[in-house]
Amino acid sequence: MPVAAALLVLALAAAPAAAASLSPEAQELAALNERVLRAYALGHDSDGYAALAHPRYKIVVEPGLIENRDMAVKGVGNLSFNRFDVTTRSVDIVGDSAIVITTIEAEGRVGNQAFPPRMTMMHFFTREGGEWRLLGRSMTPIQVPPDIFERFAAEALAPPE
Repeated sequence: MPVAAALLVLALAAAPAAAASLSPEAQELAALNERVLRAYALGHDSDGYAALAHPRYKIVVEPGLIENRDMAVKGVGNLSFNRFDVTTRSVDIVGDSAIVITTIEAEGRVGNQAFPPRMTMMHFFTREGGEWRLLGRSMTPIQVPPDIFERFAAEALAPPE
């Protein structure tokens, strides 16, 4: 059963404070990611997801499974969410590559498995022919108290000096 399908639900809904600090290009990428993931997770739109995902797309999901694009697209039917809140933590664009970090708080299931209530996702994009393509994702449950998580995230995601 493709676990990635459910985990992809963790779209990035740029929080007002985070979005305000992003460049226009980063805001566009965040919005694209959010739009496609929300349609996939909530509307089971596998076509839009397949169009964004690069043919060589890979995802690493908890508990360490690896899936490719076809597996993720086919797994859309396994998703069932009551709630998910997504916060964009950072968008770093370097040339034709980008890393988007998001956090999610959700209630839902992937197949018959409960989705972790708190999750961090890292999305990897590449630009080809002027268009952003999703090349990979990695996600992991947040298993530390919120204050510890926030302290580490603030330091790790601070702009380089």
